[in-house]
Amino acid sequence: MLRQPLEERNQITDLANAYGPTSTGRSIPLGQIARGNFVWESGVLWREGRDYAATVQGDIIEGLQAATVTAQLDPLFKAVVRAKMLPGDRIEVAGAVEESSKGQGSIAAGLPIALFSMFTLPMLQLRSFARSILAFVTGLWGIAGIAAALLIFNRPFGFVALLGMIIGNWVILIDQIEQDRAKGVPT
Repeated sequence: MLRQPLEERNQITDLANAYGPTSTGRSIPLGQIARGNFVWESGVLWREGRDYAATVQGDIIEGLQAATVTAQLDPLFKAVVRAKMLPGDRIEVAGAVEESSKGQGSIAAGLPIALFSMFTLPMLQLRSFARSILAFVTGLWGIAGIAAALLIFNRPFGFVALLGMIIGNWVILIDQIEQDRAKGVPT
């Protein structure tokens, strides 16, 4: 390792005059044994799928969702980074947002079966097509109430919240109405 004294580090052209030790104990100028050629090069070149890649990552503060932060940063990238990108360059979102989109894709693939089950099971339980339609319509109103409650308490609107709170309440509500009607309770 060769390092100039502090007062001689002002110019890179002085590197040829820097003295380096030899195996005999003498010091000679670096310019006698080497020629300097100054070029700019990146420290490390990362590749992903045979393309050059630069990764930007960070942690988000507690209480924020990765998708929310990504949506807020995307306009900044458009204004600053994407305007100066070369043709063929691209920005890809990865991490939690990418994994979430993969999960949403698999949920979407099973959505027709889920909707069929969500409609058929209450129909079998209530033993009536009309009651199951009523339960389905009331369930849609339940989504609005659950969304409001989750917003008030600052909780994420997840798949479990949707299914767990709504489907069970459909059947309970319709069953309670039928029990009250059988007992003669006025509606």
